Amino acid sequence: MRRLIFCMAMVLCCGNATAETGKISIAYVNGITNTELQGYESLQALARRYISTAQKPSDIEYRLFYNKTQGFFDDTGELDVQDSVEAKARQLAISALKKTLRLQETDHVTVEDGSPNHLLYKAYLDAFLSDIIFEKKVRTQDVFNDWNVIGTDGDVANDDIAKTAISIAYQVLNELTLDNNTRRVVLVPHSQGNYYVQAVAALIRARAPDAAKRLSVMGVGAVSSIALERKEHVSLRQDRALALHASTNDYYLAGNFEGGWQLGATPSQDDRLQINPNDPKNHGFIETYMSSIVVMLPFDGINCGRTVVPVERFAEERESRRQYFGHVCQEKYKAANGNVVVGIGANFPELRGVKLAPYIVKKIEASIPPIVSEAVFSDEFNGSSLDTSKWKATGPVNAVSIAGGFSQFAASGRIDTQGKVVFSGNKIVIEARMAGQGGSRDTSIGFTDADSGDLVYSGDTNYFSRGFFAAASGAYNLTDAPRATDGSAFNVLALGGSTNQFMEYRWTFDGDKITIERGTTLSSITQNATRTLGRSIVGRKYYLSIGTAGPNYSPGTWDWVRVYTY
Repeated sequence: MRRLIFCMAMVLCCGNATAETGKISIAYVNGITNTELQGYESLQALARRYISTAQKPSDIEYRLFYNKTQGFFDDTGELDVQDSVEAKARQLAISALKKTLRLQETDHVTVEDGSPNHLLYKAYLDAFLSDIIFEKKVRTQDVFNDWNVIGTDGDVANDDIAKTAISIAYQVLNELTLDNNTRRVVLVPHSQGNYYVQAVAALIRARAPDAAKRLSVMGVGAVSSIALERKEHVSLRQDRALALHASTNDYYLAGNFEGGWQLGATPSQDDRLQINPNDPKNHGFIETYMSSIVVMLPFDGINCGRTVVPVERFAEERESRRQYFGHVCQEKYKAANGNVVVGIGANFPELRGVKLAPYIVKKIEASIPPIVSEAVFSDEFNGSSLDTSKWKATGPVNAVSIAGGFSQFAASGRIDTQGKVVFSGNKIVIEARMAGQGGSRDTSIGFTDADSGDLVYSGDTNYFSRGFFAAASGAYNLTDAPRATDGSAFNVLALGGSTNQFMEYRWTFDGDKITIERGTTLSSITQNATRTLGRSIVGRKYYLSIGTAGPNYSPGTWDWVRVYTY
């Protein structure tokens, strides 16, 4: 056993010495609940994005090592068993290392990368992990006590895990024997696939050390703690599925993922993420971790919806919907026909001499004239009185007057759309031109939850020197803004710069995010910030209010206001 461990440690030390020549196989291993067809779609997406930097593209071959689904509940049960297997293997490896070092079981031992014990620890870990999985010792090692987890029989889960792992191991070993035992293999597992690939790599390092020198792993959205420990993964910040699996709401795994990319979801978006497979912040391989674009596509004969489409499917999906629904659509901010870099592009790590090509979509919608989204609600205040089909006055009598294309609000004057118009969507954008024209001012919009009465409000005020500000009450209280300095029980985002001059404003509500922007025009923004709401707007209804505060903070004047929903 000691000789075996020593050999494995030497392999791990020197495993990257093999020359980067000859052909390479890039193999995708899918996660839970994927059909085989979905596995091939992911493999094809992977193949489209890789170019060789070390040899001809024809020297790269692509494989799918399929992780067969047993349905959501059984697959989820497998995750729990596999998590326990890795925990047990780690426990046994540390215990064996302590015995080798003649330490007591209660003694602390350092095994992190760079420590003197790291290579020996990894060798033990490989030995125990492969032993538990491939010798099917899950039950005898007592790695999982509740065999009926989430409706899954433990023996079935154990058998499925062992069968799948052995199947993948044979396929990997077969690849490594190609080209007279010179073929290099890169395994690209997603989600649960990382558990299997870590076990397979452990087996090969422990029992076929020469072949292991030509094997590497680049995991995606890893649930495997060993993959995370070895940094053989790319993960998004706060990937909700990973957070759920880790039973924490603050999941952060940088790995070797570029820090500038922060696609990740927040816990308050859980319902949205589980229901909507097209959410750009979900756990999906193609939709999230590979290149994708957000576009407006028809969902019936009149309306359009915001949809995430993998780049290679965009033209096909757009044409299919055009033929079926008879029209096309596009968000106005996608109207420019310039080059758009999408997805994680060249930031995806290099895979043993193979880099991800920066995937550039040229002239999106070049063949179709862009369609500018129409506001679902607008008022230019061009009449001589308040439009009561849209608004009702809620402040003092005669506190609101309409004249000359403006609405002017005296002290405490306010109007809202409650009982007239409600707004809902995954994303809601409010734009306005307004000014608080007194020596002191407090002119704002209110965006109120029609059911709970909690609201988000924002505008310009010199109250406590807030300037351009945003705040929210109740469930929507901003989670990443400081507490109000006037003693109020809510948080306030205050950008400063209060002015009595007309400015144009944009408030964007997107899931649980609010972005506030203003400038002399919307094309020349000078102040902006994004914060997190305590509750997502998705699936809820809201009404709008505009107006000004009391006698010391008035009057307030509005030129126009518009609302867009997506």
